[in-house]
Amino acid sequence: MFQLGSFAFSSWEQRPYLFKFDHDRPITGGVDYMQQDCTFMPLTRDREVVAVCVTISDVTHVSIVQREREAVAKLQEYANRDGLTGIANRRYFEARLQDEYTRWQRYGGDMSVLLFDLDHFKKINDQFGHGVGDTVLRVMAQRVAGVVRAQDTFGRFGGEEFALLLPCTPVCPPTRC
Repeated sequence: MFQLGSFAFSSWEQRPYLFKFDHDRPITGGVDYMQQDCTFMPLTRDREVVAVCVTISDVTHVSIVQREREAVAKLQEYANRDGLTGIANRRYFEARLQDEYTRWQRYGGDMSVLLFDLDHFKKINDQFGHGVGDTVLRVMAQRVAGVVRAQDTFGRFGGEEFALLLPCTPVCPPTRC
């Protein structure tokens, strides 16, 4: 800043603090020191920087609220995902199905729901163990998730049972499937 003679800024998002000042939320804050936004303004005399004015803003509350929001968003994501496969869980799938069904009732159009399971999956677990069975479930989920559209919902219904919600997709007549 002395060399360039221009303003500088430091945000708590890149560096939580420059100065180890206490903050007013020691118990509920979850941070060690005041989170700071700092502005550095060069003070010049005859085009020469002779001093720097530092303005420190306490943004501890802002940083804590943002971290709390991020934690809630992460919890929401975990609540909607199957822990093993990473795809939608049954609760989330059923909520999306209800939303899509309500939309279909109001506007009409096409919608398909596919339910499927892995045949003889119990044999895999019995013969090779649950670790291998879990791998089969994860790989199958990754492969299906890799080919569905962004607007589709792919979820694990339970065990080796899965469901696909396909909005704007016509039902295939049984004679042509």
